[in-house]
Amino acid sequence: MRVIILSFVSFILSGVFLLPNLGKQLTLPENYYFYAPLALMVLAILSQIDGVFSLRKVLKARQISAENDALSVELKDATEKLHNEKKSVTDYKSKFAGAEKDLRKSQEACAALEEKMTLVKEGFEKALAEEQRKLENLSKELRIKESQESSDVDVNLLQFLTLLQEKGRFLDFAMDDISRFPDQQVGAAARVVHSGCQKVISEYLDINPVRGEQEGSPIELGDAYDSYRYRLLGNVGEPPYKGTILHRGWKADAIKLPELVAQAESSLEHLKVLAPAEVELS
Repeated sequence: MRVIILSFVSFILSGVFLLPNLGKQLTLPENYYFYAPLALMVLAILSQIDGVFSLRKVLKARQISAENDALSVELKDATEKLHNEKKSVTDYKSKFAGAEKDLRKSQEACAALEEKMTLVKEGFEKALAEEQRKLENLSKELRIKESQESSDVDVNLLQFLTLLQEKGRFLDFAMDDISRFPDQQVGAAARVVHSGCQKVISEYLDINPVRGEQEGSPIELGDAYDSYRYRLLGNVGEPPYKGTILHRGWKADAIKLPELVAQAESSLEHLKVLAPAEVELS
């Protein structure tokens, strides 16, 4: 478009200089040599300006094209990213749906487990109550049995004391005030008590000395001695302990208490009477 304008300007300038001389002998005007180069310079300048504008347009077009290409690449990348995001969103939705399904299954399983646990708890509580009832009954039976055993021990002890009194006059000797009797009479009574009690003890108890040596015999004990069997007297230092036997001690190797008297024959209250009072009738 600029080239057409420049050509039109050149045509007008030529007409300005040539039209007045049409019909005359073609002679160049005097000012031709001034205006012609000027017109050519103007034409050249306009051509340069047009070239500059054209170059700017080309550069601008290239810049716009490059920007369009860059925008196209960005748009392509953004479109691809958007597609990937949509795909990710779709995958997440699918995973979320699967997670919701698994969660529902877990909730159902948890509800079923809670129901089972409730049933198990109820069964356990029932079993525990039953075991507690059995334990209470067993405790009652055990207390009754212990009471019976204690009663049996009491009966055995009472019967043993009765035998000692019956055969050895043990209670008469132990409970009377012997200080009012002379020594000769006490000694005679002691022989009777000793003989009778020894027979009862020998019949129902197997009594033996802790040590077989005679009293006054030397003895040596190590650090592992049985403290239930020995009582150390005097200056007790470090083991081994060396000393003299003052008393041999006694131990019961066997116990055979008298058999229980049947309840039909005698009660515990009757057995508490170790020796009945003797009354001489006149």
